Amino acid sequence: MNFDSTGDAPVTSDLDDVDDAPAGSDVDPEQLSAYIGWLARQDPAQGYDYSDNRHCPGAKYFVSLGYRDVEVVPGEVRFEGGAMALPFWLDVIGCNGERTYGAALERAQAVARELGVPAD
Repeated sequence: MNFDSTGDAPVTSDLDDVDDAPAGSDVDPEQLSAYIGWLARQDPAQGYDYSDNRHCPGAKYFVSLGYRDVEVVPGEVRFEGGAMALPFWLDVIGCNGERTYGAALERAQAVARELGVPAD
């Protein structure tokens, strides 16, 4: 059983949430592939705090794309000068299971396979 960063609440480690994508959710294969590439360049043993909406993997990824003052909130990525919808798969990858970049990479590759997105 996996636990959240506080060690208190169980965290699911399956990918059932992919099947529960919001209606009308489109997957941008290039965006998901780029995120997988970014995860692959991180230290696989390094842990992260998913509850820190400015330093979670999603926020760090958007900073790497050049966005400034990034904050990930439910359903949205906020940044200096605007906001955009949060890709539903970002939560599935980041919040489920073990909170290391290596584990997140494995989940991202599994999500890509399930969605039919090349993840080389």
